[in-house]
Amino acid sequence: MVRSLTDDNLDGSDRKLLSDIDRVGWHVIMILEGDGTPGWSFSVGLFETFKHPEVVVFGLPLELSGQVINGIGADIQKGKTFESGQEYPEILEGVLCTYRPVLRQWYRPFLGYAMWYYRGLEFPVLQCIWPDKKQHYPWQPEFKKAWLSAQPLLFESEPEAARVVRLLQAMDGE
Repeated sequence: MVRSLTDDNLDGSDRKLLSDIDRVGWHVIMILEGDGTPGWSFSVGLFETFKHPEVVVFGLPLELSGQVINGIGADIQKGKTFESGQEYPEILEGVLCTYRPVLRQWYRPFLGYAMWYYRGLEFPVLQCIWPDKKQHYPWQPEFKKAWLSAQPLLFESEPEAARVVRLLQAMDGE
């Protein structure tokens, strides 16, 4: 059971999220980049409204990442589906993006508001992953080294392989 506008103890942000989901089918949460952390954006409501996994994207400028999530949401609203392992040309201009499933162990640190909405972990999430300018993805050895910290690999279970150690430490204020 998801949250609703009739729930008790809702603040303005909660009401905005719920209103957006009622009105268009999803809401976008944007997390500002910080000291040592990339920014990221994620959807809330796509799974409830359209039975499509939620989507998260890391490392893009915040305004762009919000536009990416909204563009993906609009495509889903029109009936498009995005699947893990497939490449899609219309996400970011000039490159193919792909998706990978986010492991539930990464929901709490990166998708907390979605957990609040869904009242737990029972919803799927896909990470939209963008390549470098030569179309290499972050798990490929040719990927631009300076951009490695911009996108954790939330389909990996080990923190080092997922490239979240520094990110989690920075989020904890260490």
